[in-house]
Amino acid sequence: MRQEEILLEKLLQEASPLSDETLKRDYLNYLKWTEPLALMLELVEDEAQAVRVVKLALEVDWQLGARLAGAVKVDFQTQTVGLVAELEVLQSLKIKLLGLTKSERAIPELVKALNHEYSGLMRLSDGWGDISSEAAIYRRAAEALGNIGSEAAIGELVKTLNHQNSYSSERAAEALGQIGSEVAISELVKALNHENTYVRWSAADALAKIGSEATIGELVKALNNENSSERFRTALILVNIGSEAAIGEFVKDLNDQDSVVRWIAVDALGKIGSEAAIGELVKALNDEDYSVRWRAAEALGQIGSEVAISELVKALNHENTYVRWSAAEALGDIVSEAAIGELVKALNDKDSDVSWSAAYILGKIGSETAIRELVKALNQGNSDVRTSAAKALGDIGSEAAIGELVKALNDKNFYVSGSAAKALGQIGSEAAISELVKAFNHEYSYIRRRAAEALGKIASPELLPGLYERLETDEQTDLLHTISAIQERCKFYNYTLTQPSSPPV
Repeated sequence: MRQEEILLEKLLQEASPLSDETLKRDYLNYLKWTEPLALMLELVEDEAQAVRVVKLALEVDWQLGARLAGAVKVDFQTQTVGLVAELEVLQSLKIKLLGLTKSERAIPELVKALNHEYSGLMRLSDGWGDISSEAAIYRRAAEALGNIGSEAAIGELVKTLNHQNSYSSERAAEALGQIGSEVAISELVKALNHENTYVRWSAADALAKIGSEATIGELVKALNNENSSERFRTALILVNIGSEAAIGEFVKDLNDQDSVVRWIAVDALGKIGSEAAIGELVKALNDEDYSVRWRAAEALGQIGSEVAISELVKALNHENTYVRWSAAEALGDIVSEAAIGELVKALNDKDSDVSWSAAYILGKIGSETAIRELVKALNQGNSDVRTSAAKALGDIGSEAAIGELVKALNDKNFYVSGSAAKALGQIGSEAAISELVKAFNHEYSYIRRRAAEALGKIASPELLPGLYERLETDEQTDLLHTISAIQERCKFYNYTLTQPSSPPV
């Protein structure tokens, strides 16, 4: 047993004489003790002592407390998980924390949330496609059950596949795919015939994640569906499973009279990544149907063969916008330095979609020779191009771009501002912190989210109290990831507890 575990065992045996403040400040607050403490809590036979440690952990940090609530002996978890359930926080945050316990004692609360009847499901707000707080409850409850991943959770999720609310069924299918249990395969196969399209898609996705050969027969049958979108979806699922049983069918379909069938086949072969198909895919660059042509370019990039580079460079000058766009993306997938010159030229393409794609790919290739042109693109008139240029500069990671990216935080388009915030986080310069803090209070949730992510990478722990205050009123539980990122860097949970104690009055 490691020395720290021996010391921790001694601590737990003698914890009663320790004050709550000492236990929180000297032990619970430091990340180095978290895993040893979780391990040792399984050995604590005194329920009152286990509950006390979890209660104090919740006072230090909600995520820490949730983690330890599921670490105590199973017999004690009704009490400890109950402490998490009793937190006076937003419902979306509470569900997230219950999932972090990974305890079966959390299942009743999560199932209740998953099956609750809410009035409205979707809305658009802040210029960003957020799901409503009500719909978020379904999603987060399903995610939490998937996170727990026990046989008990699987049983509840299988029942929910047949719930009258299709949104609940969809979320249940997603969670079953996350758990990855073959126990659910038969029910997920049935769900492939559900009356709701999104439930069918989620069930197919779940089967792909489980990846069992037992699912392939049913999915191959679904390739004959008369609905082209359903056929396309099924093709993608078979590709994700990686079944070679379908490759022959896709190659044959490259010569089908129906263009929809051809582009489905092209797309599938690209995702499978078969070099044997390169010759046919190069031919498909000249297909009479433009959708087949640009998907062929995309497929060649996914396969990643340098054999296709010369043809793709030619395609950058194709008369069709979509072909030029896909050729640029394909060259980025191959990550060929030989293509940089042509991509820089494409930044000034008459079609903004091509310019956008070229900027994105230059960032993906990561060539510093493109920085000057990308900075120019950051000030172009088209917002999509500016967004892509900001992202590319972040991917390249050049400090030379920080000044322009800070200016872009105030761009009139919120996607540009959000991309600039993310790029500043990637570059990691502390010079951007003050501006990112301002952006954290922006009216648009998308920009706040990106600023928070960036601050998670570069901000100091003094920001932690403010981030937790924000969680009390903000539905965006993604802030937990920001908090965790800062904590991981500074190796403690609670900034306040690291400060000198006030002398007694």
